[in-house]
Amino acid sequence: MITTTITARERLTEPDIRAMFALHRRYFAGTCNERFRHDLAEKDWVITLHDTAALAGFSTQKLITLADRPEVRFLFSGDTIVDRPYWNQPGLAGGWGHLAMKLAAEREGCGNLYWFLICKGFRTYRFLPTFFRHYYPRPGNADDAVAFNPILDTVAAARYGSAYNPARGVIRSSGTGDRLADGWTDIAPHHATDPHIAYFLAANPGWRDGDELACLAPITRDNLNPLGHRVIRTTGVAWNVD
Repeated sequence: MITTTITARERLTEPDIRAMFALHRRYFAGTCNERFRHDLAEKDWVITLHDTAALAGFSTQKLITLADRPEVRFLFSGDTIVDRPYWNQPGLAGGWGHLAMKLAAEREGCGNLYWFLICKGFRTYRFLPTFFRHYYPRPGNADDAVAFNPILDTVAAARYGSAYNPARGVIRSSGTGDRLADGWTDIAPHHATDPHIAYFLAANPGWRDGDELACLAPITRDNLNPLGHRVIRTTGVAWNVD
C-alpha cells in the first residue's frame, strides 16, 4: 500500500533519517551523511512516500522569509528523490500540493507565497510545466521574466550568495556538493524532443556537475493547471505535524 505523509522535521526518527540518506546516496554522488543531516536540520517538513513500510521517496521543505521582503514568503524544496520503480506515482507531488495549498490558505491576504525550486536535473524541472500555468524561467517567458526575475534573484542571492549567478539564473556547484550519480543523467530519445527539457539543458549546461537552475512559481489555486488540481485532489495524505 502506497502512502503519503507530511511530517514535521523534528518528528523524524533516527531510522527515518537513515532510510532517507540511504535512498539519497543511491541517486546522488558527492554526498555525505554529515552534510545531509546538516541540510535536513534546517528544514521544517519532510514529505514521504512509502510502499507499505519501505521508503519510496521524500522531499524536504522549508518556509523562507526574507528580512527585506517580509510580505513575500517562499516554500523551498530541498533534497527530493523518488525511487525509480515509483517515478509514475503522483503521491509525493500530491503531498507537496497539500502542503503548498495549506500554506497558501494561511497566507491569504497576508502577501504572496512562491515555490522556490532549485533543479539539478531535468526531471525536477519538468514538475513546473506539469503542474503550473505560470513559472519562471521557461521558454518564451518574456512577461514572466519581468514579474518574477527580481523576486527570484532576491531569494536566490540571499540563500546562496556569490554562488548564484543572476545573469544565468544558476547556482554554481563548488565541486564538493551533490550531483546526480552516473546512470541517472542519461537523456532518452523522447526526452530530447521535449521543449521543456531542451530549455533546461540549454539554461543549465553544467547540470551534470551539480549546477542548479533556480526557479520560481506563484503558489495559488489559480496558478495550478488542471493536472495539478487533479493530483492534489486524488492524493490522500497523513499529517504528522502537531
